[in-house]
Amino acid sequence: MEQTVQPSADRQNGRNYGIDLLRLVSMFLVVMLHTTADVRKTADFGTSVYNMVYLLRTLSFPCVDIFAIISGWVGWKHRLTLNGAAGTWLSVIWHTVLITEVTALLKPEWLPEGAWKRAFLPVSTKEYWYVTAYFVMLLFIPPLHFVLKRISTAWLWIWVGSFLFVHAFLATLNGNSYGMKHGYNFFWLIGMYLLGAALERSKELWKAHAKLIGMILFLAGAVPAYLFIVIADNRNWIDYCSPLTILSAVGLVICFSGVKLQRSVRFVQIVSPTALAVFVIHVHTITWNHVFYSLPRSLGLWKNVSVPRLCANIVFWALTVFLVCVLLDLIRIRIFSLLRIPKALKAADARLEKTVRRILHRSQS
Repeated sequence: MEQTVQPSADRQNGRNYGIDLLRLVSMFLVVMLHTTADVRKTADFGTSVYNMVYLLRTLSFPCVDIFAIISGWVGWKHRLTLNGAAGTWLSVIWHTVLITEVTALLKPEWLPEGAWKRAFLPVSTKEYWYVTAYFVMLLFIPPLHFVLKRISTAWLWIWVGSFLFVHAFLATLNGNSYGMKHGYNFFWLIGMYLLGAALERSKELWKAHAKLIGMILFLAGAVPAYLFIVIADNRNWIDYCSPLTILSAVGLVICFSGVKLQRSVRFVQIVSPTALAVFVIHVHTITWNHVFYSLPRSLGLWKNVSVPRLCANIVFWALTVFLVCVLLDLIRIRIFSLLRIPKALKAADARLEKTVRRILHRSQS
């Protein structure tokens, strides 16, 4: 009797939940990277502490590139919506205002200059470099999508390859990021967005062996980068614009694209939307200065401990911060749902689209 093959749970509705899982993993790696940034200040080259800290940093550095690549992987086939852009903006405002209000009530001396302006205008005041760069990138998404839907995959790879050759390979060799600011700007995010689109369009090439190919590429980037550091103290190769970092990021994207989830799909559906909030909450000026960095120092997590214990403390602190931020944003998502904010944004988006189509129709008639 002929059997009907049902799609796996993580492929239903055309969504790859392995990629959504990677979105969470990449944000945990962001917290890990920021945690090790504090510990490395007291680590001398050639010591076991130095080697351990930079091992964690090397493994974590692809995080931002991964996040931007995922945006391109998931987003290039879909139009930019008011629901998506405004929903993201409102979630950022929610956390910045809440952090500022709680601080004003409990620890007003912690408030930085212009705290309330930064709370309500986090994008224009550059409270978060990534959020500011992300919203600037959104302005370019409509024309980029117009081109992406008309260009062949081969030409897209030529486009992306040329960008990476100049701004990653040559830039790293010459120690000059050629205007990319080491990846801390919107232009670099656009490059990674296009790389994500190219990878998604080429996924059939490695689909059968995605996990194996992905891990090979990840190690091909991470191992040489780590050796450059521990042997020669050369840190140029762990940078957002480094070709080795990009190779590791591409490897993890390919690897997770082949991860099949079954019982964990519902968990990933619920938790993955909190990923950006993890960044927003722990990198906010107040939490960054007075909680994220100061609290582990006051608890003595980094001092007078063995290397294995130090490594465990770093992972523990990063995981704790990650989980607390996820929990806080899950509460925000629930409150937004009760207030029917997502439904209101979807309705506004539908009305806006209808209005635009009517205007275009009149202009063509």
